[in-house]
Amino acid sequence: MENVTPTRLVGFHDFAVLEFAQRLEQTARVTTDTVGAFRGAAVECDFHGSSGLRTIVRCADSNQNVPPRADGIFRRYGRDIRDYYEDLWQRLPAELEPPLLERRLAFLRGEVRAGDRALDVGSGTGEFTAALADAGADVVGVDVAEAALERARARHPALDFRLVPFDGPLPFDESSFDVVWASEVIEHVADTARWLSEVRRVLAPGGRLLLTTPSHGRLLLAFSGIERFSEPLGDHLHLYSKRSLLTLLREFGFGRVEVRAVDGPPLLRRSLFARAQR
Repeated sequence: MENVTPTRLVGFHDFAVLEFAQRLEQTARVTTDTVGAFRGAAVECDFHGSSGLRTIVRCADSNQNVPPRADGIFRRYGRDIRDYYEDLWQRLPAELEPPLLERRLAFLRGEVRAGDRALDVGSGTGEFTAALADAGADVVGVDVAEAALERARARHPALDFRLVPFDGPLPFDESSFDVVWASEVIEHVADTARWLSEVRRVLAPGGRLLLTTPSHGRLLLAFSGIERFSEPLGDHLHLYSKRSLLTLLREFGFGRVEVRAVDGPPLLRRSLFARAQR
């Protein structure tokens, strides 16, 4: 089993999970109306990933003690985090309109071949899982929220949707898939190191990772301000630029990495489409 995990990524994950857990406790004391609480905040119309509302966690203050290992935090707060996502999906509107849906579908269809074994990570309501099946792939869709899977199964009863732990390994053998599709997911992941290691593990040699994520280039941040992309009540834990995503994928042993910035004028693109090969 391969587990390519640069140790420098782990420290930030520890801080992120601890702060996320603290915010969950604070939120529980403030309100039980998740959607109502976020009504005044910016809402991204993309609910394909783990969640549709943007909830960033702030990094720990410099004067705080170093938190315990993230595994212990997960054990302590795991139920709260699971309940958060379940509650969120139960309260989201029945009809959702993911941004750039047609463009993302075109990207996916251009990379998938009939007969591919495919995994849709963060399958949400199943639009992309269905697109993979329509392209002739043998596909499995996975998500961390049972409430999301209930919607997906109702819309696509013939497809295979499964619940996976947010803090554990993917329940598949090594080299199980030719394609892993993860659209608007990586920015929600607290432990990027573990997540990418698992994605690489379940990919067969030569298998392709296809992912999309919002773009946060320097000029876009300077022009729009970082506040637009890191609201205190958002769940985007990481902001990626074309360069940082390219570097990250290469560091985890992926080859033939290609990252394209799309949607918007040059130097102000709002989305990244990436392709990488194990």
